[in-house]
Amino acid sequence: MSLTNNSGISYFGIHFSTVVPYAITFLINSYLYWHIAIAINKQSKINKLMSVALFIMSAMFIGLILTPYTYLSGLHEFFGSVLFSLQLILSLVITFLYKKWWFIAMTITELSSGILMFHYLPLKNGLLLQMQIIFQIAFLILLAGLFNIQKGTSNLHKISKSTTIIDRLI
Repeated sequence: MSLTNNSGISYFGIHFSTVVPYAITFLINSYLYWHIAIAINKQSKINKLMSVALFIMSAMFIGLILTPYTYLSGLHEFFGSVLFSLQLILSLVITFLYKKWWFIAMTITELSSGILMFHYLPLKNGLLLQMQIIFQIAFLILLAGLFNIQKGTSNLHKISKSTTIIDRLI
């Protein structure tokens, strides 16, 4: 696969040599999203909604692993669309609530890469993989920034020793 062969991240979930790292990566993402959803202080409605969105995103990663796009493309596209849509919606909500310059920058980055993903999706050659990676990095930076702000109200750092890596990242 070259860098302009228009395959997304899911390309790595259909080949014997890459399916295990692909699955492990998505399982780790699912696990971390699940634990972040648990860790959110749910005293406000918006935090409850963010927690629900993160639980759903966690499930979408599992769905993407279980539905290779070459065999179950419609279902795979559904899981991917829900994941990216929820990430973008959550980013917009966080940006609207906190109005921090880095949230605005990351949300603009997600919107831009999302538009380019939509453009590249039907093409034979393009930069779909790169746009997906940029989108995911921007979302994770935004999420880390949120927990940096909410650290005093979140019990993220109190979950367990297994999640101290998250605490160090934020």
